[in-house]
Amino acid sequence: MEEIPVQEAAGSPRVQFQSLETQSEGLPPEPQLIQDTDMEQGLSVAPPVPQVPALPHEGSPGDQAAALLTARYQVS
Repeated sequence: MEEIPVQEAAGSPRVQFQSLETQSEGLPPEPQLIQDTDMEQGLSVAPPVPQVPALPHEGSPGDQAAALLTARYQVS
């Protein structure tokens, strides 16, 4: 009696896979549109990022450390 459910279970995934394949054929266009909108939003958000590197040039510890490193290399 237990062998019969196993055979049925083995046959049901095949049907599910076929249905998923048919559904996946119609679904991709929608995710692509969502990704396009995400990319557009990402591009609109990206430009402010280059402004962040401009802050260290004002005299941040990072620039001071770099100056010290270059000075050490020059001294040695």
